[in-house]
Order: sequence, then C-alpha cells, then structure tokens
Amino acid sequence: MSNREYAHQLLDKIPENKITYIVGILKGAAIPEIEEVEQAKREKAQQLLNSVPDYKMQYVIAYLQGITAGENIQNDKTLAAMKEL
Repeated sequence: MSNREYAHQLLDKIPENKITYIVGILKGAAIPEIEEVEQAKREKAQQLLNSVPDYKMQYVIAYLQGITAGENIQNDKTLAAMKEL
C-alpha cells in the first residue's frame, strides 16, 4: 500500500469535528489549485490529499495518525449502553 493510499484510509477515520483542522493542514502541504470549488469538508480534504507531493506524505500520515488516536476509545456510558443490547 502506498503512503497516499494509507493517508486516504486514515482520513476516512477522522471525526467530522476534526476534519476542518485537516483541511487547513493539507492546504499548507498541497500545491494550490487555480480554481477553488465549494465542497464538503471531507471531499475537500480528499482532494487536497491527492495534491500533496509524495515527499510530504510521511508528515501528513503522522499528523493523521495523531489526530485519530484515541477516537475509538469507548467511555463508560458507551460500554453500559452496549451491555444493554
């Protein structure tokens, strides 16, 4: 799997409340496009990820891994609700 494919997988795991930060980071790492098109934040992040040069992908991957860390940790309320099922 290429770094770009791995970064796309990580991007899909980012919660909506953090995707705005990713778009900002990717805009800084990407080669800017001439025409900006209004898109959903996740779609924009995917587009920007595609324009990040390969030599910067390790930085993007490290950031995406850091921002997704701990997102799958379930709290006591979640665990209690699951037990009820």
